[in-house]
Amino acid sequence: MLLLTLAAPAAVAWAGHAAASGDAGRWAAAGHLWAAGVWVGTILAMAVHRPTDGWRSEVGRTLAREFTPIARATFTVTALLGIVRGIQELAHPSDLWASSDGQILTAKTARSP
Repeated sequence: MLLLTLAAPAAVAWAGHAAASGDAGRWAAAGHLWAAGVWVGTILAMAVHRPTDGWRSEVGRTLAREFTPIARATFTVTALLGIVRGIQELAHPSDLWASSDGQILTAKTARSP
């Protein structure tokens, strides 16, 4: 199962448009997808294991302390590798509003926490 979890983002990266950026694009895309998956997974885990006494209870604070470093680290990696992919995809800053990829990147960045 772990192998499948690690291989799936790489398969998407190798088959997608990141392949046009060569190995650096493929690895950046695979890392971006993997980190995003772990980040979303930590958020889902916190939602599923929501403490019955609320987040301000001792159990809630413990869960938040344990999950927060993982969520922060994987969000940071997701964002940094997203920036790398953006640089690889966009030739000029004006592409942020002139191309569909740039517009999507702008929208995703505006919605980030």
